[in-house]
Amino acid sequence: MNTSAERILLVESDPDITDLIAHQALQPLGYQVQVVGDVNSAITQAAQSAPDLVIADLNLPGLSGKDLLVAFNSQGFAGPGHRDRRKRPGEQCYSSIPFRRDRLSELADS
Repeated sequence: MNTSAERILLVESDPDITDLIAHQALQPLGYQVQVVGDVNSAITQAAQSAPDLVIADLNLPGLSGKDLLVAFNSQGFAGPGHRDRRKRPGEQCYSSIPFRRDRLSELADS
């Protein structure tokens, strides 16, 4: 269980997936999860309170999750990352969906 109450920004437009990731998987582990449904809201939220981790759907309506990554990179929120591996400080970590609950917890803890 996470005892430091790290802040996670979940960018997801599907309420069922939001419930599964935020309410069933992350919050019970002690994470503070802020949920937004689109890229513009994610950029605004991250600028107001920088999250420790961003989990974003790459297939969002309107601007995509890939557009979000470009926006975050251009605003200095994160540097280049690698898919499906633990991150070093300041590095992004990408993981494909679907993933198991234990994989989500591993990503959040890395």
